[in-house]
Amino acid sequence: MKINWIIIAVVSAVIGGIITGILTNDFIISIISAILIFLIVIFNNPNRRYIKGFYIVIFPLLSNIYFKATHKSKNFDVEAGFKELDNTTTIVLGLIAIICLVLDYLERKGKLGNHILSIKKNKVGDITGDNNQINQNGL
Repeated sequence: MKINWIIIAVVSAVIGGIITGILTNDFIISIISAILIFLIVIFNNPNRRYIKGFYIVIFPLLSNIYFKATHKSKNFDVEAGFKELDNTTTIVLGLIAIICLVLDYLERKGKLGNHILSIKKNKVGDITGDNNQINQNGL
């Protein structure tokens, strides 16, 4: 049985709100705690791991373009922002971002299937008896 992630977030928020209410005896703090727990759990949905990876990788690429500020005055010049990335780093981060987007698309469409990190459990069936032997000569 697969439980919807929103249900998990709601149950976590209710439990966290109840625990906070018992510990603090303050209704407002317990409501705020429940809302924060709900948001944290909803944003940490493991099914969206590839798109999160995309966001993490794309931020340095965007910061290379947009986040730079300079200020000049009579006595000194101030420049604030992120260090510019070299071409190799930009290309590698761009490729990782594209791979994350493709993996997210494949995962949402259910086409990802078994991959190198998936766990496969082989089960032949229930075996009963004495002196059971397994021959694996073909391997």
